[in-house]
Amino acid sequence: MLPDSVAEWRTLDVITWVGESMQLPQYAEAFAEGAVDGQMLMSLTDGDLKDELGVANAVHRQKLAGEIARLLKKEMARTRVGLRNSGKGGGRRAKGATAKRRRKKPMFDPLRCVIKPSAI
Repeated sequence: MLPDSVAEWRTLDVITWVGESMQLPQYAEAFAEGAVDGQMLMSLTDGDLKDELGVANAVHRQKLAGEIARLLKKEMARTRVGLRNSGKGGGRRAKGATAKRRRKKPMFDPLRCVIKPSAI
């Protein structure tokens, strides 16, 4: 079973993912030769897949790129949840904080708009 965090995947995990999850075992050797780990996997571009890893088939590149994007999105969400739970959530106030919020004034208030008769 693959680790939950893609960032923690080793090359062997990536090879397993390519061969079994993606059902593209013909590229497993190229990913192994390229020593692609989880960190590198999340940064691969279409050009990397084609030029560096030899994924010539455009449909296969699209399939891999789509799944890599999904993994990256999942990893980013997991990281945000981890930061929020650890108290390092970027300075956001905790739920139920008592600080008062200032009410923002609208930039345009149609009720205060007055049209002068000479402008008509």
